[in-house]
Amino acid sequence: MNAGWPMGSLYGDILGMSLSIALIKKYGLTSSAPARIKGGLSRPNLRRVQSYIEANLHRDIRLQELAALTDLSVFHFARSFRESSGSTPHQYIVGMRVQKAKTLLLRAEWTIQQVASATGFSDGGQFSKIFRKFTGISPTVWRRTV
Repeated sequence: MNAGWPMGSLYGDILGMSLSIALIKKYGLTSSAPARIKGGLSRPNLRRVQSYIEANLHRDIRLQELAALTDLSVFHFARSFRESSGSTPHQYIVGMRVQKAKTLLLRAEWTIQQVASATGFSDGGQFSKIFRKFTGISPTVWRRTV
């Protein structure tokens, strides 16, 4: 993860947290059922996080950064964000990057690599793969059809 994952550090953060949760559930002893989440993030906190993500799409965003914006633990933030937005922080960020990429692809002077870099993807290949996953077509084909 420290060497730079194509999916970004946030993905690694979530994988590590998920592994910890799985291990605790499998091997940990609990005295009662876990409390159910109610409500997720407050509207101001959700807007603050979404604005931060939008302003920083071009770079690698860490889960700790987002949690710090809300004064919550990383684990509680991730669960609350999902409850509020309907997606994990990683899914939300990738979706936002694809949306911004669509806007940038409308500019004929921008290459696919420039769009990938401006939207926080590590390279054009990774960008194309994820763009195709979200839209069903490659960025080049999308650009021609719009």
